[in-house]
Amino acid sequence: MAYETVRNFIVAILGDRLISSVGRQDCRRVMETLHRLPSNFRKRWPDMTPEAIAEMAQREGLRPMSAANCNGYMTRWSGMMNWLVKEELASRNPCIGLRVADPVPVREKRLPFSPGQLQRIFSGEPFHDLKAISEGRADPMTPSAFYVPLIALFSGLRQNEICQQTIDDIVEIDGVFAFVVQPDRELGKRVKTTSSERLVPVHPVLVRARLLDHWRACKAAEQRRLWSELELDRFGYASANFSKWFARYLLKTGAKQDRTAFHSFRHFGKASVDAAGDGHPQADPVGCTNFRNSRRSRFRPLVLARCAVQAPAVSGGLKPAGALLSNRQCSRPARHSVCVNGSVR
Repeated sequence: MAYETVRNFIVAILGDRLISSVGRQDCRRVMETLHRLPSNFRKRWPDMTPEAIAEMAQREGLRPMSAANCNGYMTRWSGMMNWLVKEELASRNPCIGLRVADPVPVREKRLPFSPGQLQRIFSGEPFHDLKAISEGRADPMTPSAFYVPLIALFSGLRQNEICQQTIDDIVEIDGVFAFVVQPDRELGKRVKTTSSERLVPVHPVLVRARLLDHWRACKAAEQRRLWSELELDRFGYASANFSKWFARYLLKTGAKQDRTAFHSFRHFGKASVDAAGDGHPQADPVGCTNFRNSRRSRFRPLVLARCAVQAPAVSGGLKPAGALLSNRQCSRPARHSVCVNGSVR
C-alpha cells in the first residue's frame, strides 16, 4: 500500500486541511470508517466517497476488510505523522497507537497449501512441459510463471523477494548455490525488515528444473532482472502484476481455498521442516541464515531439500512436478554448513 493512497484516503474523509487542525477524534473517525469498508472499495465504487461506501456496506451487511488492512492504513498514516513531527512540520502525532482489534490470531491468518492444492497448482499450464524442461528439451514459455512458484515452494522466499530478483541474487559459496535476499536502493529491491536480509540455499529440485541455466542465460544476455517479463507497477514493485496473475491462476486450477494465498508456500516450507523433525536447532525453518547473525547462525545447504522431499505433500508425488523429485538425490544431503562469510563447517 502506497503512502499516496493513504494520504488521498484521509483527505477524502477529513478534507484538505492543515495538519495542525487534525485531532485525536479525527483520527478515530478515519479508523471507524476504515473498519466498516469492504475490501477493494475504491475499485468497486470509484464514484462514491469512503464514508458513503461505509454507510452502504453497513446497511447492506457487506463484509468489511480485514483488521490487518485497516491497521495497514493507520500504521502508514502514523508513520507519515511521525516524519512530520521529526521534521518539525507538526507538533504531535494524534493517531499514534490507534489500531483495530484483530479477532483472528496470527497463527490462523494463513494456512500452508494442502497436498491437493499443490497437486492442482503444479499440474497447471505452466508445468505441462516440466519433464521436457528439466531434461533441457524445452524452455518455459513464461519463466516467472514456471519458476516463481517453484522457488517459493522450495526456498520459503516471499513473493516480492523472488519477483524482484536480479542476476546478482544467486551466488555460489564453496560449491553451494544460494539466493541472496537484501535491499538495493539503486535497483529498487526491498526487504520486509532488516532481519529479512539472508542467504537461502538453492534446492536441488530447482537445479534440476534448470533454474541455474536460466540464471546463466540472463547473465550471458546481460539481462539484469531474472524475470524481465514482470512489469513494474508505478511504485516499482515487480510482484504486483504477478500477484494478480497468481490469484487468477489459483481460481483457474481450482486450488483457491480460504486462508491460503501465495504466502502459503512459505508456511508450507516451515511446516515441512517441522514435520520432518530435522533435529538441527541451528537450521532456520525456511533454510536460511541471517546476515546480521552470521557468527552464530549457519545454514545447511540441503537441510531444506531433505525436509521438503520428506514432507508428505511433496514426496506423495506431485504430477507432473513429481518428475523433479527424487528421494535418492535429496534425502541424504551433504553434512556441512556454510557460513555467510563463506567458511565451511
